[in-house]
Amino acid sequence: MSGLVVSVGGLTDSLGKMSLNCLLNFLQADASSALEDSSKNDWLGVIITSIIKQYAGNDRVITPTFKVIYSLQLDLVVVSGVNE
Repeated sequence: MSGLVVSVGGLTDSLGKMSLNCLLNFLQADASSALEDSSKNDWLGVIITSIIKQYAGNDRVITPTFKVIYSLQLDLVVVSGVNE
């Protein structure tokens, strides 16, 4: 999962967009999936936190990780309809 997170904030726009799309599709999958929505969000939070702890000081990983957090915030605002 850390590879996907780093890919979302990666070096190329096309890779980042495709990776973000995959991550959002997973997070927005129907309720019949293995994890419920709140569990998915909690799980993603744990993954991102562990990436930040594991790679603290490594800008090649930390910077893309923060880009993911920013991208997810923007996408969740647009999806929820707040940004009308």
